[in-house]
Amino acid sequence: MARGSCHCGQQQLANGNCPACREDGLVLQCIGPWSCEKHHYLRAYVEATWAVRQKFAKAGTGFVDVFAGPGRSKRTDNGEIVDGSSLIALKHARAPFTSVVLGEQDPDNLLALSARTLQFGPRVHIEPGDSIANIERLAQRLPPQGLNLGLVDPFGPQGLRWNVVAALAALRRMDLIIHFPTVGSRRNFRTVDFDAMVGTPDWRKHPGPLLQQLVSALKSSLERVGYPRTEIRDVPVRNNQRAVLYHLVFAARHPLGDKIWKSIIKIEASGQRGFGF
Repeated sequence: MARGSCHCGQQQLANGNCPACREDGLVLQCIGPWSCEKHHYLRAYVEATWAVRQKFAKAGTGFVDVFAGPGRSKRTDNGEIVDGSSLIALKHARAPFTSVVLGEQDPDNLLALSARTLQFGPRVHIEPGDSIANIERLAQRLPPQGLNLGLVDPFGPQGLRWNVVAALAALRRMDLIIHFPTVGSRRNFRTVDFDAMVGTPDWRKHPGPLLQQLVSALKSSLERVGYPRTEIRDVPVRNNQRAVLYHLVFAARHPLGDKIWKSIIKIEASGQRGFGF
């Protein structure tokens, strides 16, 4: 099943990888420039929270990427090879995460991910298999009394499931960055289980068009598991025509996390000023 086109002209595979491009013999995932926006915000948040994380050195600090992919990606617009979320987290050196938990199901991605993270030693824990089914096992790898950051970045709307978010939210100190697949949800609205996606069948009661209802319902579900509504925000990520492709939903239980997030989203990856939603 083909998807979009890679920079090399080949059609992407169903898992998003290029069938031709390799780096040291390892697969690469094709991403559009808009995907680098979430990498920009993730990197900025990891860097900006180093001092807070340093205070939890004894209790431990964790990062979990539920859908890690092969670890490295190739941009479809200019062919640049860039780090994925897992390597962004692992390469942070000022206050390194003591436990980095990576979930992945695809065999080619697993092979590439294992090779690319080998240098980081025993603090890397790769959980093979269906991350939705295995989410409890991923969560158990994180320091229960430590400071944690979770990234839920599904390949499409079928990958965003509330049970995944809820399992991570069960940890006492867990900041969350959730990729809400706006375009995919709109295109597949007849087949996606939105109840399971946002954690409630009551999303229809929220005001506005479909996507506004869903994002609002997801925020309500996050509030229900202990995230103050004032510390739940979403950033619309747009393409070159300024059409919204997806939302990044951020949730923190501590006001400091929200303060830091608001400061970093003022500047987009392009250098333009954002909106600070």
